[in-house]
Amino acid sequence: MDSALNKVKLTLIVGATDNPERYAYRAADLLQAEGVPFIPIGIKKGLVFGEEILDLRQKPALTGIHTITEAKGPNMISSIANLKLWKDGRDAYDIFNAIMNYQASDKHGAFHVTTRVNLTDGEGKGPFGLKLIGTEGVIDVNGNGFKLRTIKRRAVPGYGGYDSFDSFSKKQKEEFKKWYKSEYGDDTDGGYDLGKEMAFDAPNDYDDRLDHMIIFFNGIRTGSTIPEDASFGLRAAAPSIACNLSAEQLKPIHWDPIAMKLI
Repeated sequence: MDSALNKVKLTLIVGATDNPERYAYRAADLLQAEGVPFIPIGIKKGLVFGEEILDLRQKPALTGIHTITEAKGPNMISSIANLKLWKDGRDAYDIFNAIMNYQASDKHGAFHVTTRVNLTDGEGKGPFGLKLIGTEGVIDVNGNGFKLRTIKRRAVPGYGGYDSFDSFSKKQKEEFKKWYKSEYGDDTDGGYDLGKEMAFDAPNDYDDRLDHMIIFFNGIRTGSTIPEDASFGLRAAAPSIACNLSAEQLKPIHWDPIAMKLI
C-alpha cells in the first residue's frame, strides 16, 4: 500500500508527436511547463520533452490516467429535455439531449461535446460510454479501456458514387470534370482509408475507484496535489447543472469555465 500511495495521476496524450505545429505537441509543452506528468502515445517514434512516444500498435499498459484533455469547460450549454415515461410526480427529466461548445485555447482547438440521457430506453439498459471524434480518427472510452480507430484521407476529394455528381446534366458534368482536373489533376480516386482498430485495456485487477481513493488519501496524509479537487469537481458538475437550466429556461446557458461562474 505504501508504494501505491506514491502514485500520481497522469494525463494521456493520444496522437503524440514531436511536430511543434500540432495541438498534441502544444499540449505536451504546456503540461511539462506546469509540471504535470503525461504519457505520450502515437504511431510515430520520437521524444516529446524527454518522454518517449509509446507505440499505439504495441498496446502499452496504461493505468492511473487522470485526464485526456486540458479543457477547463464549455462556454455555452444548450439542451432540450422532457418527461416522457415516469409521470409519477417526479420533476426530473427522463430523456435529455445537450450540446456544449468549447472554445479554442492555447491547449486545444475548438470542439463540441454532445451528451444524451435516455431513461426510457427501449433497449433496457442501453450503452454507456464516451466517444471522442476527431478529424483523424475516433476513440471510444468505456470502463477501464478504450478503442482507437484511425482514418487517413486521400490527397484528392474525388467524385462520383454517393454524391450529387450523377444528378448533374451532361453539360454540368463536363464543366465539373474540367474544373476538377484544373484543381486536382487526373486522380479521381478520393475518399479515405480506415486503419485497423486497436483496443487498450487496463490490467484485470485494476480498479479506477481504488486509484482515485489512493490519490485522495495521499493528499490528506502528505499534502500532495489532489488533481480532482473542488475546482475540478465544480468544472465537471456545473455544465451538467447548466444542462438542466437550459432545458427549463428554453435558452442557451453561458458559462465562464475559468472564473467558474454563470455569465
